[in-house]
Amino acid sequence: PAGPPVAALRLSPSVIPGPFSATDSDLMMGGSWPDEVWIQARADTDANAMTKEADAPQSAVIGPISPGTTDIELVLAQP
Repeated sequence: PAGPPVAALRLSPSVIPGPFSATDSDLMMGGSWPDEVWIQARADTDANAMTKEADAPQSAVIGPISPGTTDIELVLAQP
């Protein structure tokens, strides 16, 4: 899947590893959650959800995920 992010979360490094959740307040363009999303975690220095630094630690993209899904594990690794 490709396209702009639906939502973005900014987490402090002090809470990683740890639980996270995305809510309606995290949606970037408003509206409601899609029926399916693909998710990825990555470390980012510029805080822009649209940019991807080639050497930034990131997880694999997983999905499709339905709203309300729990027990997802994202592991950051160097590309």
